[in-house]
Amino acid sequence: MSLSSAMGSDAPQDVVTVQNAAAVFEGEPGDIGAARLFATAFLHAHSSPAALLGTAQLVVSELVTNAFKYAPGPVLVEIGIQPGAVELTVWDSSTTIPHAGRKNPERIGGHGLEIVLALTESLTAESHPVGKKITARLMNEAADGEK
Repeated sequence: MSLSSAMGSDAPQDVVTVQNAAAVFEGEPGDIGAARLFATAFLHAHSSPAALLGTAQLVVSELVTNAFKYAPGPVLVEIGIQPGAVELTVWDSSTTIPHAGRKNPERIGGHGLEIVLALTESLTAESHPVGKKITARLMNEAADGEK
């Protein structure tokens, strides 16, 4: 049975495939590296370009580090590949929305969100009753077929 026959005559003509994966990290030693490996393995399995792998590793590392630093409990990392983009989402238990500090090259630490903002097409944060969701969107030209 085809998709259009299963959905009837109102079926969409163009079907977009979105590929997703998710993993939970408890904040144990090594979990930041494990989150980076999770993102890298997923994107590598979907033939993502090397530059995207490196950027995704850094973004996941910064977001997960902040989640473990400022929110108690586990962290959920979601990755979604869409046409032309990759979305990296980190959920944690804190409802506080983070804000990047003023740029100060002499400051030690506190540059994570500055780095993420510089590397991503967009960065959104949403507060929910059980915590927050931060989503970083990365451009992925290879998602449209160019590798």
